[in-house]
Amino acid sequence: MTEGRGSRICKSENPGRICRSRLRHLDRVLDITAASRYFALQNRPMILGAAGELSEQGRFSYFACEPIEVFEFLAGNGKPFEKLQQVLNKYKLVGSVSDSLPGGVFRGGWMGYFSYELGSYIEKLPCNTVDDIPLPLIQLCFYDRLICYDALKKKVWLIALEIEGESESVEEKFCRLEKAIAESGRICLDTPERGHVDGVDASAMACNMNKAYYFESFRRIKKYIY
Repeated sequence: MTEGRGSRICKSENPGRICRSRLRHLDRVLDITAASRYFALQNRPMILGAAGELSEQGRFSYFACEPIEVFEFLAGNGKPFEKLQQVLNKYKLVGSVSDSLPGGVFRGGWMGYFSYELGSYIEKLPCNTVDDIPLPLIQLCFYDRLICYDALKKKVWLIALEIEGESESVEEKFCRLEKAIAESGRICLDTPERGHVDGVDASAMACNMNKAYYFESFRRIKKYIY
C-alpha cells in the first residue's frame, strides 16, 4: 500500500481504517544477511530485495514479520478479485511522510504474491496439472511495521503505521523494530568453505549444442510463451 494507491482502491462507502506512515531514520549499516536470517525465523516473514545492490534500481531492501492481518485465496474458491477488493478497502493510507524519505519507498501495508495459476480465473485455460503443493493462489499480509535499508546511502528507515483505533503506539512499534535489528546483529554467520578448482580439467568440458540449435530452441520458447 503506497500513498495515492490507497486513495484509488478505496472506492466503497466504507473508507477503511485510516493509516498514517511514521518513520525513524538510523545512520548505520545493516548486515542484510544477518537480518535475512533473523526475519526468516519469525512469524510470516517478508523479505524483499536483500541483495545489497549499489545501484539506483536495487538499492532498497525490506524486512517485515508478524502481520496484523492475512488474506488468502485458495484454488476452488470463487470470486477472487471481489474478495481481494473487499480486503484492500479495509485500510487507507493518508497524508505524506517526509521529504527526507526517498521517492518510491514502500511505506507499509499489504505485501504478498499472486500465483501464476490465478490466470485460470481471468481466461479459460486447460487444466491438466495436479495441485500437489496446495499453496494459496493469493496471499497478502498486512504489515504495520517494517525495516527499509538503503544500501546505496547506508541508511536504515524504520517505518510504522499509525492505525486508527489501534492500541499499540508507533513508539512501541519502533522499539520492536530496533530490537529486531539488535538481535540480528548478534547472529554469527558461518563462512562458506572456499571451493577448490585446482583438480578440475577444463579441457574435458564441451558444449552440447551448436549455435543454430540454440537459436532454434530460443525461438520455440518464445513461441510457447506467446
